[in-house]
Amino acid sequence: MAGVSDSGRRAPPAYQEYAADLLADRDFRSMSAVERGVLFTMRLECWCNESVPSDPAALARVLGLNDLEINAGLTPRVLRHFASQEGTEGVLVCPRLNTYRIRLDERHAALSAGGKKGADALHRGRRERTTLDGQATEQANGQATEQANGPLSRAEQSRTEPNPVYRVTNEHAEFLAANAGNAPFEEAAARRRNGAAVST
Repeated sequence: MAGVSDSGRRAPPAYQEYAADLLADRDFRSMSAVERGVLFTMRLECWCNESVPSDPAALARVLGLNDLEINAGLTPRVLRHFASQEGTEGVLVCPRLNTYRIRLDERHAALSAGGKKGADALHRGRRERTTLDGQATEQANGQATEQANGPLSRAEQSRTEPNPVYRVTNEHAEFLAANAGNAPFEEAAARRRNGAAVST
């Protein structure tokens, strides 16, 4: 399928062109404008669809050019950049672009493998930290339970024993008994509600 690599991911949308290398090529500098146009259009088609037809008439239709342009541009200097595809007749490929595409796929696979390895290490570290935290919490809870169920310290015993002063004198009960009943203002309010005259 065009636009999709063998790995099932979207094919790379672009390729690098080294201008200095191309301009240093004597064959390229000797090309006419038509030859250069046909060369670059064929390379673009090969990048998108991996190949072009070798038949000039079919190539003209695929590239959207007329027969005169193809006949003028499809010279040995242009065809030098292409090769017949093994096992397929009537098809040309660009070996340089194919090699470049393979390198991009290999680089993507290496980056993907490195990313998965890093993610696995991160998740493994998180799981280990969670396990250690759980063990620490369990240990702390066990120590707290042991302390709660163990013998009381001297300070804890003194806190749980009733205060002898309040046990003997019971000051709170005496205060409640002395102040039982309504306060004077509460009694006056009650008489007002009942319609009785209240002396001031």
